[in-house]
Amino acid sequence: MEAKGKTMNIGAPQARTATDVILTLGIRFLASILFIVLVGFSLYYVVDRASLVGPSPVDNTMRELEELVKQEPDNANLRVQVAQAYTERDIYEAALAQYKSALEIEPDHQAALIGMGNIYLAQNNDKEALAAFQKVADLNKDNPYKKTLRQLEAVYYRLALIQERIGNLEVARSNLLQALDIERTDSDAWYLLGEVQRKQNRGQEAVESYRKAVSLDPRFTDAYRAMSAVYTQMGDPAMAEYADGMVAVANRDYQRGLTLLQRSTSAAPDNADALWGLGMCYENEGRYQEALDAYLSAVNLGQNHILAEMSLKRVYEKIPAGEVQK
Repeated sequence: MEAKGKTMNIGAPQARTATDVILTLGIRFLASILFIVLVGFSLYYVVDRASLVGPSPVDNTMRELEELVKQEPDNANLRVQVAQAYTERDIYEAALAQYKSALEIEPDHQAALIGMGNIYLAQNNDKEALAAFQKVADLNKDNPYKKTLRQLEAVYYRLALIQERIGNLEVARSNLLQALDIERTDSDAWYLLGEVQRKQNRGQEAVESYRKAVSLDPRFTDAYRAMSAVYTQMGDPAMAEYADGMVAVANRDYQRGLTLLQRSTSAAPDNADALWGLGMCYENEGRYQEALDAYLSAVNLGQNHILAEMSLKRVYEKIPAGEVQK
């Protein structure tokens, strides 16, 4: 991201040279660093001393919850809370035991099912994770408010992860469509949908899903790489070079990106995403007029490219007044 400078008035009426400004900024920068180091050392000293005195606040909370569970052993919510505290401390077996106890009390306790499923998923225990997440999905099948539940979106996504991994591609696709019906700005869900569609030989649908993912996360290199592979398989070298060029942009290799995106936009001049990437390369190479032209071309394609519009405004302000070529 671009760092925005501030105009500073030191109070001296004389004009200062660029060297004066740089030295002043350098002194202030070093003073700021020294201040941060001193404060950081002080905080470290206080925290370090506190850690020698007794248990951390997290440990204290965990102990308090354990005592409450002893007092109310049939309280499923308390057991879920202590399980969550165990999970934060990576005490997974104890957490699982508490989640299971909560489910013995309330078999449909969704927080317990989700917490347990997350641990099983982290342990690569797909069978148990699938059972836990699927039960949550089933419990919400007829929930009229399901489209407002972000946790349910995460459950559908995790179900899709497992189903894709074990080869149930159509079920995974269905789970992802349900997830995206709740939250359409989940770039990971769009990427996984593209992966499922690619494995189903739905190449065009796959690249559309990948492009949705990168529109939400412009530095999503895995999505660009997957897109390149599909475009290559489809026999579209210009679009494959676009995807490869955007990998270079995401990795800040602007010279390589420039080469690839120049070729891609020459062959496919109606690709607003590629033109935006080309503009990024020019801008980071200090070629602001060419960057402006690329961004303007992307905007003029009428594809409502928000990133290109924002970039156009930014680079326009970098060009001295009167030097913009229209």
